[in-house]
Amino acid sequence: MRLYEISEGEPIQILSSNEDMSMQYNTEVRHVVNEIVLVDPIHHEGSVINYESEVVKNDVVYIQNGEKPIIWENCLIKLLEYQGEKLYAIYSKKESKRLNRRMAYRQYIGCRGTLICEKDNKKCEVTVKDISTGGLSFVASPALTKEEVGQFQLVYEDTDSKINVQLSGFVIREELVDESKKVFGCRLRRANVELNSYIAAKQKKEIAKRNGNDK
Repeated sequence: MRLYEISEGEPIQILSSNEDMSMQYNTEVRHVVNEIVLVDPIHHEGSVINYESEVVKNDVVYIQNGEKPIIWENCLIKLLEYQGEKLYAIYSKKESKRLNRRMAYRQYIGCRGTLICEKDNKKCEVTVKDISTGGLSFVASPALTKEEVGQFQLVYEDTDSKINVQLSGFVIREELVDESKKVFGCRLRRANVELNSYIAAKQKKEIAKRNGNDK
């Protein structure tokens, strides 16, 4: 699939990185003109972010409902004026490719949930940080350890999507953030929702909220 074949109004994610930083931003296609995708500019601390740098790598991710995410790597992004508006022009001459698990797009969740450790049925209140098609991360008390959690069930209510999400997986890493919390990175085994569709719907709702037209 070519980048310019994405329909207007569809959500995409821009992934930018260099040796020192990485940034993710959700937006949507405003226009497609002459094989160029136009999206709203991204602001940071009151200024429009400049993507025109040789040291920054820009990728674009697209999630179709029910399909695996796809990516266009090393896209060109330039700020220009179109029909009186300042927009980013995004161009790629490459075909898309499937996003592998190592690169998988992570959708922020931010919901409280209940973690159930399978080996002893211990229950803990956690905050689900983000989720992808193959993994998730959650924030918990620093007293909790990777060995204690092991394989688990995790349940949370997504009030925005009006569904109860049930996940099972196992912890692969833990990282102490400060004296009050620890982040656990996990692999997923099962989910009661179709994750590609769920993430795509969350992405669209996030953009609608930002644009002030969420219902």
